[in-house]
Amino acid sequence: MDRKKIPGVFWEKLQNFLFGRLYMELLLAVLFSLGMAFGIFWICQKGLYAGSDYILDNTQYESENNREKYAELQEFVQDKGLASTDYTALSRWCKRRQPLSFGILEEGRVVYDSDWGEIEAGQELWDYAGWYMLYTLEFADGAKQVYFEAYPAYKLYALANYFSLGLGGLFFVLFFTKLIQRKIGYIYQIQRGIRCLEQGDLHYEIPCKGRDEIGHLATALNDMRRALHSQITEKQRAFAANRDLITALSHDLRTPLTTQMAYLEMLGKGRFRDGQERDKYLEKAISTCGQIKDMSDRLFEYFMVFDKENLPISHLETVDALALFGQFVEEYVWILEEESFSFSIQMPEEGHYPISVSTAYMSRIFDNIFSNIRKYGDNSQEVRLRVQVLAGKVLFHISNGILEQPSRGDSAKIGLKNVEKMMDLQGGRFRAERQGERFCLYLAFPLAGNGA
Repeated sequence: MDRKKIPGVFWEKLQNFLFGRLYMELLLAVLFSLGMAFGIFWICQKGLYAGSDYILDNTQYESENNREKYAELQEFVQDKGLASTDYTALSRWCKRRQPLSFGILEEGRVVYDSDWGEIEAGQELWDYAGWYMLYTLEFADGAKQVYFEAYPAYKLYALANYFSLGLGGLFFVLFFTKLIQRKIGYIYQIQRGIRCLEQGDLHYEIPCKGRDEIGHLATALNDMRRALHSQITEKQRAFAANRDLITALSHDLRTPLTTQMAYLEMLGKGRFRDGQERDKYLEKAISTCGQIKDMSDRLFEYFMVFDKENLPISHLETVDALALFGQFVEEYVWILEEESFSFSIQMPEEGHYPISVSTAYMSRIFDNIFSNIRKYGDNSQEVRLRVQVLAGKVLFHISNGILEQPSRGDSAKIGLKNVEKMMDLQGGRFRAERQGERFCLYLAFPLAGNGA
């Protein structure tokens, strides 16, 4: 690989890895939103901390807050008539106003602390004088020296944390929503496309965006829409063709039927001058029968080929293959011999080989095969018929010479497709091929039982 192409290939693979999976896109959106939210939280927190420090250092907020809390404690003690030993009531009041530190001194020793409760004799805490300012509090049993600190800075910092956290969370939601908004909108587009398909609008093209699963889903829906549209169009075209064919054949059938009825009516009523005119009328009637048969065969063949569903088949009958083939061969060979065709026939002399077939379909198959030989076969070459039994199957092989320029027009192979379909419906197999100047057909039927 060219080294100059490596960065491009690597970048393409990286893009496919990062943006080719929906969960990776969501993960990246979450990580980006978290990063931006944390940055906003950190900036906001630092700014509010700085503002809090400024308030605490340059105003009387801290000392005024302490004095207010101290005055509130003094009022509580006087209203309740508390003594300096009512530690339980004092602890409840302090807990409701956290953060707060409060202690009572007796002869310079701490006897009560709001966090530790009653202090036993000999138990030393810390050098309170170095940490707190001392006040005098009036109790019911006399004035006592106390230390008191309301920690207003903690409240400012807590408010700063809560506000920063809330602002960061808000921006996380905003960033994440903005990142997935396009994806959600794209899902709505696909949903609208599906509704259009449900309503029968097969021309609506769902836009294909991205390389993830949603983009692949849109592509698959478009492929399905095009396939469905193609199938419906093909069905409509086939239906129109069949309708036109039936209309044309119905119209064409009227002429030979009318002619045939007229000749038969004249023959029936004896309206002819002599035997020669009678034979002429009879020949015309027979000729129109052939035209009607050709037209009905064409109609059946087109119906077999273009119908997408299997044609209904009557129940299969178990018959002897040799007897059935012999009957059809005898029926059609003499007709072709009248048109100067010669035959070479090879069949087993004896044996019983049962096969399950529809006699109606078999009549159609052999009629089609021998009609094709009569239309497109070369009567100067021998027609070869051979029946064999091999590997549990009865094989029927027919080959004939091919006219260089068929007098009746080239075959559209509708008849062969017709034969193939009828063979499939009976569980058999059919194959047609050209070998040099000869055309060969192979029909295979599975044995219904053990041949004798």
